[in-house]
Amino acid sequence: MTRARDLAAGTFELATGGVLKLETSDTTVTDGSVLGKIEFKAPDEASGTDANLTAAAIEAVAEGTFAADNNATELVFKTGASAAADAKMTLTSGGNLGIGTSSPSSPLQIQSSNNQIRLVDSQNTSMYCVIETISDAGLSFNADVGNAAASSRIQFNVDNNEKMRIDSSGNLLVGTTSFTGTSGVSLSATGYVYASSTNDVAIYANRETSDGDIAVFRKDGTTVGSIGTNANYLHIGSPVATDAFIGMGGGQVYPATSAGAYRDNEIDLGGTTRRWKDLYLSGGVYLGGTGSANFLSDYEEGTFSATWVGSGTSGPSSTMKYTKIGNTVHIFGNTASTAPNPTGSIELSGLPFTPSEDSTGSILYRKVTALSGQHTLVAFIPSSTTKIQLYWSAQGEYAKLQSSQLNFSGAQDMYFGVTYMTA
Repeated sequence: MTRARDLAAGTFELATGGVLKLETSDTTVTDGSVLGKIEFKAPDEASGTDANLTAAAIEAVAEGTFAADNNATELVFKTGASAAADAKMTLTSGGNLGIGTSSPSSPLQIQSSNNQIRLVDSQNTSMYCVIETISDAGLSFNADVGNAAASSRIQFNVDNNEKMRIDSSGNLLVGTTSFTGTSGVSLSATGYVYASSTNDVAIYANRETSDGDIAVFRKDGTTVGSIGTNANYLHIGSPVATDAFIGMGGGQVYPATSAGAYRDNEIDLGGTTRRWKDLYLSGGVYLGGTGSANFLSDYEEGTFSATWVGSGTSGPSSTMKYTKIGNTVHIFGNTASTAPNPTGSIELSGLPFTPSEDSTGSILYRKVTALSGQHTLVAFIPSSTTKIQLYWSAQGEYAKLQSSQLNFSGAQDMYFGVTYMTA
């Protein structure tokens, strides 16, 4: 049965669905005025003392002086443990909820010496997560505090889709759910970055305004290399011992300083025990200087067929070798004891390159019959032809080699070592 003194605090209106009204008779409501209060207590508890104090209460408290345009009111929730109930939670007129504070400045403000929010899985209470403040104004997100699951994670969703996670190994994954996914960025807990993109750039590194380093690489805290820019050109290399950088831009790859400036005639390409293997060039090389006299246009090695020609049928042919360095051609080889088919004065035809000027060379020969007054057989290469003419040097004149002067037994030999110039 309800006691009369309890009803004096308010009225019941049952016609509207059961409304408990707590009204104040105060004609001037000011800040802190209590408009109504519900208290919970056990006044008849035999234990006495704290047991008879107010154990809990809910108060409606004015936030300021009431006026025709103001009735701002907050709800204060009080609880007690071993004393009269005091405020533990406040809901302001603006809708801010404060736990541990009476003046929350945000929709939810929790204030305590050990702020902690615990989220517990109702299906398995051993699985729970904690959000809490830590020292030095820090914030801790702790997933699977009891380590009840094997592969827990902290996951971040946008528009109901996962965008980022921290996996159980401590790796940060953005745009991917696996560390080596086909698209996304992964930051390893052990210190490396994995970036992957499908049909697009995987890494952009952009330095604004000034020239300088774009990326710096270090070993044990000491810089061992960098990638930078100078005048919109890229340079990459190492400053260890002496700068050895390569600059790139303007259609050139060039030696550079660590700042990207030109570094002329100071950096070696390889070393005595650090050699490159093959070098492929479609143009020439400047050796020992930058003038036209230092330009080596090409280097070539190969073979060619030297064929006996004269009157009648040509042949046979012998395979000889050549080396071309720039515009200088060296030929060497022998006629391999072949007897020429032509008659009369004979020549060897088939030079690999056309001479640009007259040249002579030496011949080593045996079993070739010299006529009276003929001394040494020499090779003469006239310009603008591809033939080697063979002459006997004689006092006062030269005479061409005749087919009849060769030993037709096939035992004669003619060794050539001739150098000539080509265009």
